[in-house]
Amino acid sequence: MTYEAPNRPRSAITFVALLVLASCQAACISPRIDAEVGNNAQPQFVTFDQLLHIHFTLEYPIAQVWPYVIGIESWIKANPIESIAGVRGETGEIIKISVLTNDNKKHEYFAEVIQVLPRQKLVMKYLPVKSTSGVIEGLYGYDVYELEEINGITQVSFQTYQEYGTSKMSGEEFRAIMELGMEASEKRWLEEYIPTLRALLRTDLN
Repeated sequence: MTYEAPNRPRSAITFVALLVLASCQAACISPRIDAEVGNNAQPQFVTFDQLLHIHFTLEYPIAQVWPYVIGIESWIKANPIESIAGVRGETGEIIKISVLTNDNKKHEYFAEVIQVLPRQKLVMKYLPVKSTSGVIEGLYGYDVYELEEINGITQVSFQTYQEYGTSKMSGEEFRAIMELGMEASEKRWLEEYIPTLRALLRTDLN
């Protein structure tokens, strides 16, 4: 899907909304799934694919916008994001996303910056899940930010391609939960992330 943000104030990386929702639902669903498959049965591993494209316009030059692309934690605030290794905004940087679910469990996910074209493009790759204490037992994919400046106005394209996997619920239940989470994530981009970014850019001018 492609969403055009309005030209007035209106991701945590996009997937965190999905993780929180899925983790909360699993507390109720997992015991029933365990009973159904039995203690000796091998749970079936199911997957969900997320493809999301957000496009919006910022009435500021790329030189002003780019620092926020390599520092998304300043405007994507659903969950704590921090750079933990490498050089900020350069290939090899490692980013940690911490997710605190409603059951007060903290799950950590990691991404690596694998391509940087300064003031043009940044690509992050999600790294294999280190702990399977949450619902999400597999996470693969990429986030891609692309920028283009036309007459001092920056066009921003964000695309994410992600595959999530779990053996803690059925495919139907997992898909239903993740689709709800994806809708919430799209809404958060339009109503929270982009307006926050615009406010920061306006502040820079003062």
